[in-house]
Amino acid sequence: MILDNDLCKPTKVVALSNVFYKAVEGKYYVGQTEIVSSDGLNIWGALYNPPESGVNIFVNVLTVTNLSNSSFLAEIWLNTDFPGKGIRSGKFTSTNTIPCLETTPRGKIIYSNDGVCNHPEGGVNIYDRMIPVDSTIVTEEDSKFIVPPGGCYGAFVKAKSNQHLKAIFAFGWSEESIKSCKS
Repeated sequence: MILDNDLCKPTKVVALSNVFYKAVEGKYYVGQTEIVSSDGLNIWGALYNPPESGVNIFVNVLTVTNLSNSSFLAEIWLNTDFPGKGIRSGKFTSTNTIPCLETTPRGKIIYSNDGVCNHPEGGVNIYDRMIPVDSTIVTEEDSKFIVPPGGCYGAFVKAKSNQHLKAIFAFGWSEESIKSCKS
């Protein structure tokens, strides 16, 4: 009996998570809002894909940190118009900080500067999360929510009467250039 030594050696296979692979490519991003607060008014934070971005955003993670003195309900919305004018956060980065691979995201983190009276319009309230006092809730989405140009993914917190709200919203996401859908 003749054995071929090459056939007896196991083949090395390495499975990389999509998030890790995107990070190595310089296409995975993280960021957060400033502390968003209000007295008796609603607040929100969102990951927004500008209409001219040329990319689809793949949402991987959302975190909501409650710095208030009472728990609150965070409504998670997809492709809605959040009320008021959003302020753009400067707190974001590529997770790959090697100089030749670091890229700037096209997606923007936006949030309500002061409290807002109104509620989201259009879009879908896809789920809700109760956020206890002095805690952070992490929602891992594994890139299953894909946000096209002009869309968004975010959290809206509705204030109870005279409730002081104080929160930070954070996101992790990757981006892919849009390819033509020709039949």
